[in-house]
Amino acid sequence: MKRIVTGHNSEGKSIVFIEDEAVRKTVVPNLPDIAATLEPDFMHTTETIDYNIVLSGERWCELDDGGEVHLKAGDCLVQCGTRHAWRNKGSEMCVKAAIMVGAVCS
Repeated sequence: MKRIVTGHNSEGKSIVFIEDEAVRKTVVPNLPDIAATLEPDFMHTTETIDYNIVLSGERWCELDDGGEVHLKAGDCLVQCGTRHAWRNKGSEMCVKAAIMVGAVCS
């Protein structure tokens, strides 16, 4: 599996910015046992950049500073290695898509 990231050069032209196999080294080993990272209150941290898109329903992302982000259908939350937990405080089921890309976040 390769990671290919596009960007722009100094002239504003589209270019391939990164092309490597870093994803294989960082993401794949972590995903099969992601449940093992959950703390009793479901807080967790992964070494990934996560793109979380709510497709239907509502979802709350709780951060370790006590803050919360309320997401509704169509909202997208991008996380970079932050400690968090997902909550559904709504009355209906939430459907969410998550894309996780291996990264070292600081």
